[in-house]
Amino acid sequence: MGNKKYIILTIVGVLISWFARGFYDEVMLYKGYFHVVNGTEKYKTIELTFPSGESRKANIHPGKKSSFIVPNTGEGSIAVKSDGQEIDKIGYVTSFNPPIVIVVMEDKALFSLMSIP
Repeated sequence: MGNKKYIILTIVGVLISWFARGFYDEVMLYKGYFHVVNGTEKYKTIELTFPSGESRKANIHPGKKSSFIVPNTGEGSIAVKSDGQEIDKIGYVTSFNPPIVIVVMEDKALFSLMSIP
């Protein structure tokens, strides 16, 4: 009976640590965080459409940013619209993305991955 108890406790401990590690990855590694910067001198409505079909829209003042989380990006390039007009398809996202910074200019967008030390 004593050995069964330790085996069950070991299995429960492994499962708890597995879930804790998953939670740590989600929160501490900033999976799915996007920061969109308006790199123009005008107020812009910026929309990002991800390969999964999910999209995010933000009204951003000049030189300011908007941050959000997209848990399901799909795999492929991000379509960028500025004031309703598609200006670029940028980057390559997958199911696990580090924080991403997108700077939207007048006629193009810049894509950058943030590294976490």
